[in-house]
Amino acid sequence: MNLTALETQCRDRFRDTGQIIYTNADWDNYLNDAYRDVSAAQPYWPYMEQQASLVVVAATSGIALPTDVFHVTAVYNSTDKYLLEPLPGRSEYREEYPDPGASSGTPAHYRLRGGFLEVYPRPTVNTTLLVDHFAPPAALAAGGDEPAFPEQFHPILVSGALAYAYEDDGNAAQAAIHWARYAARLAAMERTLLAVRTSRFEQLADEW
Repeated sequence: MNLTALETQCRDRFRDTGQIIYTNADWDNYLNDAYRDVSAAQPYWPYMEQQASLVVVAATSGIALPTDVFHVTAVYNSTDKYLLEPLPGRSEYREEYPDPGASSGTPAHYRLRGGFLEVYPRPTVNTTLLVDHFAPPAALAAGGDEPAFPEQFHPILVSGALAYAYEDDGNAAQAAIHWARYAARLAAMERTLLAVRTSRFEQLADEW
C-alpha cells in the first residue's frame, strides 16, 4: 500500500473521513512515527540492507558513510578486486598503523569512526569501495511512496498510527488495543523476515 492508501485506512478506521480531527499531514506524521518504530525494532531487517559505491580519493584517510548508516557488514575494494579486513577494537589499529598519515599503498583494512569509513593504508590512487551496510529507509513523503518491507505487513503502520492518534486524542483504551495489534503484527513480521533467507537450512557440523 502506498502512503495515500495508508492515510485512507487510518481515516476510515478512526471514523474521521472528513479530516475533522486529524488531517492527512497528521496521519503522515503518525505513519512515519510507526515506520521508524518498526525499523528501530530490529537492527538487521532485510529491507535495511543496502550497498553504496564510495570513492576514496588518493592520499586521504577515507570517506563519509551515507546518511544514517549504523552498521557496515563488508567493504570490497572494487578497484583492486579484493575484500578489505576490518580492524578490531577501538585502539588496536595503532599497533599496525602507529602513524596512519605516513602509511600509503593499496588499502587492506578499514575501521569506522562515527559516520566516517577510514582505510589503511591510505590509497595512492582513487579507490572505489563497495560498502555493504544497514540503514533505515527514507520517510514516506509523497502519496505514491510505499514502505520498504513486504506489503503483507503494511497494516502494521496503520495500527501504530492509530495507537498514536488515540493517545493524542486522550483515548487510552483504544490506544492500548491498537498497540497490542501493532505488537502482534510486529512479531509476525519478525518471524517471517528474520527467518533463514537462503535456499536451504544451514548445515550443522559435528565437532566430535
